Amino acid sequence: ALMAAQQRGAMSPATARRLAALIVADAEQLQERAADHGVTAFVGRALQRERPNERFLQSTIRNLASANRRKDERAMWAAWEAEQQQQQSERQQDRRHREGGRQESTGRSRHRRSRSSS
Repeated sequence: ALMAAQQRGAMSPATARRLAALIVADAEQLQERAADHGVTAFVGRALQRERPNERFLQSTIRNLASANRRKDERAMWAAWEAEQQQQQSERQQDRRHREGGRQESTGRSRHRRSRSSS
């Protein structure tokens, strides 16, 4: 693979040497671990960093908090809209109930109602 990349002119000789040195170092490290742990050395996890990436963690926590806040806001607005719709339907039912009582008592409300509906 190294030779093919070099032949295409995609990699300088210095870069190829550095890459080859890294590959050899990884192979030597795996060989040492294989001597200690056997075949399981090749299936183990990659080495982890000594310190966690603090910027990454802070950003992840910030993004998670923001997503949770947006989710809570959507739920709150949905509950508020449902409550408003329920109150509106109750007001309409109360209005109908009151108008229904007026219709029976006077003929005028019937006239007004027919006029507003057309």
